[in-house]
Amino acid sequence: MPKNLEVVVVDPDVNSRADTARALALGHFSVSGEAGYGIDAVTMAKEKNPDIIVLSMEEPVVRATQTMSSLADALPDTP
Repeated sequence: MPKNLEVVVVDPDVNSRADTARALALGHFSVSGEAGYGIDAVTMAKEKNPDIIVLSMEEPVVRATQTMSSLADALPDTP
């Protein structure tokens, strides 16, 4: 049986992260970590080395795009 894909969820809203994690679990993904924007997200992603990173985009998008750029630099092969 193939393993479930490991996912890190990045969202500053704790309730939204929980909702996303539940939805991913229903789709047979394994959420290996959750974090808000910034260094917390990058640290979590580097530690967990997930197959996929799910990042929320909220207004203002500056923090989200900065986090996305930092994640892309830290884990360039992770979609």
